[in-house]
Amino acid sequence: MKKSILQNAHLVLSNLAGSDLIEADLTNADLADANLTNANLTNADLADANLTNANLTNADLADANLTNANLTNADLADANLTNANLTNADLADAKLAGTILPPLNNVRRFEFLKKTKIITWENLNLRSQSEVKIAEELDKRDLLFFPNSAARLTTKEGRKNKEPDFLICYKTTKGFKWEIIEVDSPYHQPKRRVEEQEREMDFERNGVIIYRFDSKKCYTEPDQVVDEFLELLENQNSYLSNN
Repeated sequence: MKKSILQNAHLVLSNLAGSDLIEADLTNADLADANLTNANLTNADLADANLTNANLTNADLADANLTNANLTNADLADANLTNANLTNADLADAKLAGTILPPLNNVRRFEFLKKTKIITWENLNLRSQSEVKIAEELDKRDLLFFPNSAARLTTKEGRKNKEPDFLICYKTTKGFKWEIIEVDSPYHQPKRRVEEQEREMDFERNGVIIYRFDSKKCYTEPDQVVDEFLELLENQNSYLSNN
């Protein structure tokens, strides 16, 4: 169903799990209570669509247009919304556990996310209490860091936008280093891990390494997480100087 024309379609309660809806035109479609788990909606146009109570777990909505879409009570757990246009979208009571959202802390402010579970800390938007704990720990140490900010980099597919959890600058014994802390949520699944590995390689090609830490550990032991991260940076310098 790639590039399907489904404008104004009545798709209430439809089972579209795993469907290929890349670049589909679903403007003003009624998808209330639809099953769209694992659906590929990359670059799809869902402007003004009704997605109330829709199941979009693990759906790929990268670069999708969701302007004015109604996502009330939709399940977006582990969905990919990278670069999606959510202008005026209604996300009231939407489930966002593990969801990859558009950049939270860049110039564009997503006022429509106020009703969701986005957490504001020091006027910055974070996705979990685990991220808050890491941010607080980095702050205690007077470190320069950028949480949930978009980066522009070269990938195998060309220039892309990627959003690391924490891009951190640290002065090691060999000079300043920029590396990334990623907070792994308990919702990560094999499919997501493959995507994460690809993202890690993209950053490494551009000279930045991603270090992953379990969400629970980030919440309960943020000091140890940051200690380990900084130690890894120092050890990385030692390895490079000896090779």
